Order: sequence, then structure tokens, then C-alpha cells
Amino acid sequence: MAAKKKTATLTPKSPKTPSKKTATLTPKSPAAAPPPVQGSQDAYDTFLPLAQAIAKGDVMTCRADPSLAFHNVDAAMAAVLAEKARIAKELPSVDVAELASLPSLALGVAFAALQVDRDRKSDGATAAKLAEAHPLRRKLLSSAGALADAGVIAAADVEKIRKGSGNLDAAGDLVALAALFGKNAKAIAGKSPIAAADVKRAGALGSELLATLKPASAKASGARPGADAAEARDRLWTLLVSRHDRLRRVGTWLFGEHAVDAKVPPLLAHVGVKAGKRKGAGKSKTATTTPGGAAVATK
Repeated sequence: MAAKKKTATLTPKSPKTPSKKTATLTPKSPAAAPPPVQGSQDAYDTFLPLAQAIAKGDVMTCRADPSLAFHNVDAAMAAVLAEKARIAKELPSVDVAELASLPSLALGVAFAALQVDRDRKSDGATAAKLAEAHPLRRKLLSSAGALADAGVIAAADVEKIRKGSGNLDAAGDLVALAALFGKNAKAIAGKSPIAAADVKRAGALGSELLATLKPASAKASGARPGADAAEARDRLWTLLVSRHDRLRRVGTWLFGEHAVDAKVPPLLAHVGVKAGKRKGAGKSKTATTTPGGAAVATK
């Protein structure tokens, strides 16, 4: 009697526990907050090595909104992973774990895109500093040349600075000019229109630029493949597009051509789940954004 009760209580519960787990572990967890969210950098670090293996000629430039892609991927996973048992039976070659990782991959893309945005802001700040640096260099160098001609300071010191050209040299020249004016402050006093504030600014600005700018050779020798922020973003985006295409094929098999857009929306669809409420033209428009997926899936 006790043995029968044990089997009676164990047999019905064993199939229920996995279904509950899948219901709680499917992509609802990353959907708790919009990207970029905590953990997006971990996703970036996890998927970047895979993305770096993509052939250079296959890499696509990402001009998309990563947050929109994440939203659509997350919505699709809830529908697809609810059919895990059917996938295992009808599509045994499909890697369900790979599909389930799509929301994390989308977060990695969002993180990569954020790094590109930060680099652009940094570049903007550097450009502004360079726009200030070059006129300041000319101003100080002109005055230094006049002082050298008058015998107040050594002409050789000025000529060393005058030889420089380019942004990196301009930054170094500002530091050198600040040092030159500082070293000869007593001799220069009352003989130059350059104010102490100009000398101080030259030293500070030159130092800031030297910390930001790198020699052209440094990029070639020090950068690892995929380390550039824009390249990393594009590679991760390419990986996401490729894996999402597989997801669409699976979705088409599971839900059919006419329902797939509602269940598994295209990466950049703005309609999302609401597409299920529309019939006819709305669906056909979004379907055309991902040509070929349905045809292959129904083979």
C-alpha cells in the first residue's frame, strides 16, 4: 500500500516540475529591465569570442536599435520555449539552448553599442580640445619665435618645437611651450603678450591630449582582433541576426507562415506582439523584412 502511494504521488509530479521550471526560466528573467541592464557586460564577454570567429566579409554593420531587437527576441522566446517538447520531437537537430541564449546575446549587442556611443562622445570631446590646442600652439609659438629673435630665449629650443606637426605633436608642443615659458619666466616678464593663464592652460591641455591621443602605430601593434568598439558591435549584431534567423525558421515550423510574425517578430519589427491583432497587410509587410526564413522552415 505504501509503495503504491509513493508511485501514485511521484508519477504525476515528475512531468509537472520541468514545465514549471521552463515557465519561470524562459526569457522573462532578462526582461525585468530594458537594456543595457546588469549582466549585459557578461553577455558581451561571453559572445564576443564567437563573434570574432565570423569571417570579415560576412560581418554586417549594425544600424539598428539594440533595445528594439532585445524586446522582439525576448517576446519570441516566451512563445518558442513553451514548445520545447514539440521541438525535441519534431526538430531534434535544433539546439534549444542556443535559441534560449538569444536574449543574452541581444544584451551583449546593446552593451557593445553603448561602448560605441561612449567612444563617439569621447571623440567629440577630443575634437573640441584639438580645436583649442592648435590656435593656442600657434599663439605661444609665435611669441616664442619673437622672443628668440630678440635673444631673450634660446632659438634652438624654439626650433625643436616648431618642427612638430599633427595632433599628437601639437599636444606635445603645448607641454613643451608651457615648460619653455615657465623656465624663462623671469627673462620673459614684460616682454611678451602671453599671459600666465595661457601658459598654464597650454600645459594642462597638452597633457590631457597626450593621455587621449595614441600614435598611429599603437593601434596596429596593440589592438587585438575585434577589440575596436564598432567592430565588436557589428560582429555581435551579425551573430544575433544569424541566430535569430534560425529562431524564425523554428517559429515558422511551429506556428506557420501566417502566425509567425505575431509569435516570433522580426528583429526590428515595431509592432511586436501587437501584430497578432492585425491580419492581412500588416503581417505581410513584416514578413517581407525577413525573406527566405519561412520557405526554408517549411521544407
